Amino acid sequence: MVDAGRIVSVMLKRSPRFSTQVLYLQLGVLVIVWAAGFALMAVLLRNDLIAEYERRGLAIARTVAADERYAAAVVAGDPAHEVQARAELVRRQTGALFVVVTDARGIRFSHPDPALLGKPVSADQRQALDGSDVTVFGPSAAGDSARAKVPLRDPSGAIVGEVIVAIDAAEISSRLLALLRTAAAFLGIALGIGAVGALALTRRLKRQTFGLEPAALRLLLEQQAALRRVATLVARGVSPNEVFDAVTAEGGSVLAAQSTSLLRYGVAGTASVAASWSESGQSAQDPTRSTFGVEGIGAAVARTGRAVRMDAGDGAVERSGFRLVVGAPVLVEGAVWGAMIAGWTGEGAGSGDAEGRITDFTELVATAIANANSRTELAASRSRVVAAADETRRRIERDLHDGTQQRLVSLALQLHAAQTSVPPGLEDLKTQLSQATAGLAGAVEDLQEISRGIHPAVLSKGGLGPALRTLARRSVVPVEIEVSADGRLPERVEVTAYYVVSEALTNVAKHARASMAHVQVDADDSHVRLCIRDDGVGGADFARGSGLIGLRDRVEALSGTIEVVSTPGIGTSVLVTIPIDTG
Repeated sequence: MVDAGRIVSVMLKRSPRFSTQVLYLQLGVLVIVWAAGFALMAVLLRNDLIAEYERRGLAIARTVAADERYAAAVVAGDPAHEVQARAELVRRQTGALFVVVTDARGIRFSHPDPALLGKPVSADQRQALDGSDVTVFGPSAAGDSARAKVPLRDPSGAIVGEVIVAIDAAEISSRLLALLRTAAAFLGIALGIGAVGALALTRRLKRQTFGLEPAALRLLLEQQAALRRVATLVARGVSPNEVFDAVTAEGGSVLAAQSTSLLRYGVAGTASVAASWSESGQSAQDPTRSTFGVEGIGAAVARTGRAVRMDAGDGAVERSGFRLVVGAPVLVEGAVWGAMIAGWTGEGAGSGDAEGRITDFTELVATAIANANSRTELAASRSRVVAAADETRRRIERDLHDGTQQRLVSLALQLHAAQTSVPPGLEDLKTQLSQATAGLAGAVEDLQEISRGIHPAVLSKGGLGPALRTLARRSVVPVEIEVSADGRLPERVEVTAYYVVSEALTNVAKHARASMAHVQVDADDSHVRLCIRDDGVGGADFARGSGLIGLRDRVEALSGTIEVVSTPGIGTSVLVTIPIDTG
């Protein structure tokens, strides 16, 4: 049985290129226009020539009818045969085929053939005898001719007969042919110019479309649109899983595949499906399900590190129910991370550069994975930096509290003991020792203040609520504190929240010119939310100063978010969300 689908496919493959079809179409239109114009011109020229000959015949007939001698002779019965002699003279002078004069009954009084004299004419005389001039063109016994009939009137105006004149029109064809040759030459020139223009237009079209056929150009545009949508997701920094889902869906649609899958290779030749898509919306048919094995396409891509195509002749592909399966590797930092695989079940499956087009999508997958890895590494690095800084703060605070501060207190006690043991009469020495003791006590207080700024002990001992209330008491701007958190939070979260509030209140005191500030802390099982707002002048911006930038770095180090809403003249609100499970 003949495979109709295969025949159609072959015919389509052998069809001329689109640019050639356009050229043929343009030339066809030019030829049709030329032929229609030529035919119209031929008809118009022929009609003009016929009208010219009819006018000539009519002019001769009217000239004869205007000669009163013809009417008089016809009325008298033309005993001297004057009508014949005069009519034949007119015929020879004008070159007419015949000049026939009849009476009202149609009896000929003149004719080139004397044998027909006295016999009635066969033509219809009614129009001429009714007073009308008649012209007729068509074949006759002598060939094509233009014939004119006019009434013959006596001096009183009464119709006494008619005059019939025939003009040989055989030369119409030769004259028409000569005119048409000239017209054909001009039309041929126009056709040549039009053909050159059509060829130039076709070449321009080919350049504008890069030589692509409409189907290929449409496919390219669809693919570029799909790639742009996926690239937008990658640029937005969405999760890799979202990119994987988008890549398999967009790739399957552009490739006209029935199923697409994204494999992630593991150890010992294993692989897992990171994402999949099917034309029917169901995952029942997966090109990787039956083909990933020693002989499968997944293994072939992993082994070669390049795009692979397998058709129905391969046993694994045949068992999978697909006619064609194409896979391309996902290369991340030079290593094969996984593969994108597409499967087709119908005729004409995977036509065109399926390997190249699927590779375009795998490059976006690789970019998304690399970006995600970079973001993860950056977040981890920033988190390590923040943790190291916090640990350093704690160590410095501990060293100051347990070391330097204790030594200063010990020195103050020794000075106080020395002061009390000064003998009477040494008032100047006692005064000096008193001043030294007071100065040392002030130094201890300053050191305690510095220690609290580096890492407040109250935060470690009492938690976030007491530490924030201590900040509020020390603030030069009145601060309201609302803390809704049950129990202690993870240390890193408490430290970050504390320093966010501390830096925000410092900015309020320095720049906001506010009369009041409000700090609200809410915590649930998954997140801590901070809101620090004031009624100051507003206008705070991340682009100005390093304080807000430092807060953002600290918050984002814990995968949190920070938003600053600062309307000039209204005030500033700092909104922070920190996940409690920061990894």
